[in-house]
Amino acid sequence: MEKIKNMNLLVIEDKDLDLLFIKKILKSSGEEINLMSANTIFDGLALIDTENIDCILLDMHLPDGEKGDAFSKVFNKCPHIPIILLTGHSDVELGLDLIDKGAQDFIMKEDINSKDLLKAIKFAIRRIRTENELRELNATKDKFFSIMAHDLKSPLSIFALATDTLVKEYENLDREDLNEYLIDLKDNAQNIYGLLENLLTWSRTQRGKINFTPDIFDLRFIIDGNIQLYHTVATAKNIEIINNVTEEIKVYSDSNLINTVLRNLINNAVKFSNTNGKITISVDSNIKNYQVNVTDTGVGMSELVVDNLFNLDFNTTTLGTDNEKGTGLGLIVCKEFVKLLGGEIWAVSELGKGTTFSFTIPKN
Repeated sequence: MEKIKNMNLLVIEDKDLDLLFIKKILKSSGEEINLMSANTIFDGLALIDTENIDCILLDMHLPDGEKGDAFSKVFNKCPHIPIILLTGHSDVELGLDLIDKGAQDFIMKEDINSKDLLKAIKFAIRRIRTENELRELNATKDKFFSIMAHDLKSPLSIFALATDTLVKEYENLDREDLNEYLIDLKDNAQNIYGLLENLLTWSRTQRGKINFTPDIFDLRFIIDGNIQLYHTVATAKNIEIINNVTEEIKVYSDSNLINTVLRNLINNAVKFSNTNGKITISVDSNIKNYQVNVTDTGVGMSELVVDNLFNLDFNTTTLGTDNEKGTGLGLIVCKEFVKLLGGEIWAVSELGKGTTFSFTIPKN
């Protein structure tokens, strides 16, 4: 079993001799454990607030909490931290019951030894990590089905209705009405295509099917290509897209990943910019990174939305200034791809004034 490295272990135990014995066992184990202790639940919760705790050993008989009550107080505070109960022979049934309620394990004080204690700690940490990963996977699955059930269904329904009307009423439609239906069909087809592309790309990242494949390219050329891609859509809203990069920037990175990130960010900027707006793309440079910035003069976002833009569980979907639809999935794809690049992505925004999305590309 792998060794413990730099782990913060909190022991909540009010009996000095028991605490001293646990410290002695852990010190002689040779593991890298930073041990913190508290005599009461109140003091233990205060440490949880201020320290980065990896695992908790919790006595079931404390001055401010007995048995199940002691566990509930700590677990409700930090369900994400593995808790191992310190019990006596008389508490075995309760220990088993509390495992069903979220405890990771229990150890009887009378039988405690170095081998069993360390094994319990390692297994508890591994189990809680697995549980957290499963929760993330379930959130991913739920998001996927939500998109399939709602966001994809809506444009497909509109597409089907428009084509049905065209078939039934074609002979009765004048040129203007026909043109309007065709524009709606085109817009919905583009929306469906963009959504499917992001869905498929995102699903591939979740399955580890997209790799970082670097090559040497001119970042200015990549930016120009993506601006040209959105020229027609931007022109329809009289939005100017400006590339402030005037000189060649040779980059050794994955051009396909960067293309996808830029495409999604420019698409967002166009979507949330008002008519006659402006979008500016610039690149800053420091010793470690190139920083690409996509700035718009659009509607902006609240602090709550900005803080949750890249959170799969938070619904940040908003209609564009021309009622363009989206799912927020494009930004999740951006986050995954920038992570593959070895960089970071963030947004700065102000309601009514606009937004800047920035991401970094490591130079090395």
